[in-house]
Amino acid sequence: MTIITRVTRLFRADMHAVLDTLEEPELLLKQAIRDMQDALDRETRQGRILAEELKQHHARRQAEQDEIAALNEELDLCFEQDNETLARSLLRQRLEKERIVHYLEQRQSRLQTVTGALEQRMHEQASRLREMQQKLSLMSAQPRPYQSEADDGMDDPHAGFTVTDEALERAWLRECRKRVKS
Repeated sequence: MTIITRVTRLFRADMHAVLDTLEEPELLLKQAIRDMQDALDRETRQGRILAEELKQHHARRQAEQDEIAALNEELDLCFEQDNETLARSLLRQRLEKERIVHYLEQRQSRLQTVTGALEQRMHEQASRLREMQQKLSLMSAQPRPYQSEADDGMDDPHAGFTVTDEALERAWLRECRKRVKS
């Protein structure tokens, strides 16, 4: 291995370490939670759209089936009256309606499959989102060791503990008085 490769690898490793210390894990986790919530919201909207589409297909299929039943009654009447021309026309309409119903049933089946998969995915995402939120609450509750000195607002860790000469003199005099009396 050449020296340049080794130096380059060492430089990259140091840069990654610097970036790791600069990144705020709590902020990254909050952003991940926001992204997950946005994705879950999008899929919830998509689920509502699919549910509405399913509802519309069901209503249309029911209407088509009602029309088929009405056509069947008219067909019975045409056969009773031996009106072949009108019976053929009604039969064509019934066949078209049956094809529409068949298409709507297939479409409903596909939509139900997609909706089921979407609901499963949303359930998993909601579970992962709750886990991430729990991690964030735990992370927020724990003190951060890498910020212990910076969080107290003091630049100099010894700033509040410095003893002045006057305080030292008063303490010296008190100690001398205690020792003289004993």
